[in-house]
Amino acid sequence: MHPADAQAMVQRIAEGLRTGLELQHEHRLRYRDGSYRWQLLRAVPAREKGGELSWFGTATDIDALKQAQDRLRAQAEQLHMAGRLTRMGHWRADLATQRLTLSEEAATALDLPPHAEPTLQEMFAMVAPGSLPKALHAVNGCVDEGLPFDLELELVTGTGRRVWLRSVGEPVHDAAGKVVAIQGAHQDITLRVLMMEEIRRLNASLEERIAERTSQLVRQEALFRTLAEQAPLPFWTVDPKGRITFLSRAWYELAGGAPPKWHGHEWTEAIHPDDRAVMQRAWERCAPTGEPFTGTRRIRARDGTYHTTTYRAVPVRDERGEILFWVGVDADITDLVANQEALRLANKQLESFSYSVSHDLQSPLQRVSSYAALLQQELEQVPGGRGHHYLARIQANAQEMAHLIEGLLALAHVSEVEIIRSVVNVSDLATDILQRLQADEPQRQVSWRVDPGLAVLGDARLMRSVLENLIGNAWKFTSRTAQARIAVGGSKERGEYFVRDNGCGFDMAYADRLFGTFQRLHAADEFPGTGIGLATVARAIVRQGGRVWAQSVPGEGATFCFTLPRADGAA
Repeated sequence: MHPADAQAMVQRIAEGLRTGLELQHEHRLRYRDGSYRWQLLRAVPAREKGGELSWFGTATDIDALKQAQDRLRAQAEQLHMAGRLTRMGHWRADLATQRLTLSEEAATALDLPPHAEPTLQEMFAMVAPGSLPKALHAVNGCVDEGLPFDLELELVTGTGRRVWLRSVGEPVHDAAGKVVAIQGAHQDITLRVLMMEEIRRLNASLEERIAERTSQLVRQEALFRTLAEQAPLPFWTVDPKGRITFLSRAWYELAGGAPPKWHGHEWTEAIHPDDRAVMQRAWERCAPTGEPFTGTRRIRARDGTYHTTTYRAVPVRDERGEILFWVGVDADITDLVANQEALRLANKQLESFSYSVSHDLQSPLQRVSSYAALLQQELEQVPGGRGHHYLARIQANAQEMAHLIEGLLALAHVSEVEIIRSVVNVSDLATDILQRLQADEPQRQVSWRVDPGLAVLGDARLMRSVLENLIGNAWKFTSRTAQARIAVGGSKERGEYFVRDNGCGFDMAYADRLFGTFQRLHAADEFPGTGIGLATVARAIVRQGGRVWAQSVPGEGATFCFTLPRADGAA
């Protein structure tokens, strides 16, 4: 006997012996092949003549029956679980009693208690008016003609809840072939029906939005074409492969022809041969990434001349970020380029003229100085008279003229020198200049400070000229200040720097004259100078890509600020 069944068997036999009643018990018995099979033990008591109690029994192999029962039980559980998962239950309508027998799942779908048996009339009362005609038609067809049915119905349960059921039914016949019942199943499809209604509503709404969006796109395209056609600049669109798909009227006015001329890749024939390779490389760089496609090119006009234009195109993307096409424009800068070239030539000629004049003036000025020195030697023999005074005036003016020439040469040098960019340590340069000024005038007590770590991306020679002029001015204009202070600092993050002093300052009403050549805001007998230093500063800063300005209050000092690219190359 199976070990798990032995104790129960002993107890059952003991109970039978005690009560003397018929017993019946199921257990597993090990067969000769080692397998266990279910046995049904039946035993009945019988008394013999002597009063002794005997038992007669049988053991029946019921293993196949037990396995079949287990399978049926498992299938029933699976069917029950499937019904719960699919919200499906079975039912049977008895035509004789006019009542329905419902499974637990079928009753739950109708908000009825388990194993409820409503009448057919009560069932039809739940059917919504819109579904009642087809429900009656299906039931009558099944009863009268034996036709199965499969339909979807809307019902209102006893709790007032609106549900949708898919009901499937078929007739049940008696031995004579008469329909005596209808059996079937129904499934709660409320969620599916509601979902389909929501999908239909969303589709309708989506179609409306698509139609509205399409109308908007049509209007926008019409607006774009109207604006592009009326614009004085050539507008164009290019697909991701670089093929022209649209050219505005201004393009055809410039290059000639009419649509569809220049469409596709034909438009490249209007570009100057020397510009095509550069433009192609720019397109190959921008097309994959979508960065703006920009540059300068020459376009052949209808009269055969070439017009210089700057072009710029940006991509138009879809909702996924993919590039649909590019929109671009050309701006004719032919006259501007010609004017710039003429201005560049004029500036070069003016700088050459200034340089030549400065050099040509040096020679006679040196002779004046030499003769003045000889005349001074002659006048040493004459103790009195106005000759000494006149000679001193001649020498002073000659020296001032020499300083002016030096300033003009420095200004011309700043204008002509080729820019060689590198990292320039402003802090070291400023410290070196201040130490040299202090060494030249040790008697002066000047408190100065230079912020550490100041660096710019510029030309080292021009930056030394800038700082020598700005710091030199600060040193000069604090010469009459009791406690002179000079500071050099700035912000590396903003790329902005300054030289500040607490000297005599100036009136901001005249600030626009500061950086002009030979412009001075103080008399020569107050503070000596040529009026060229700040003009040199301004030109040197502008040539390096920066700007310069000043702030001051009379009697409270001045601050000269300038901007230059940062040494790390950041904007």
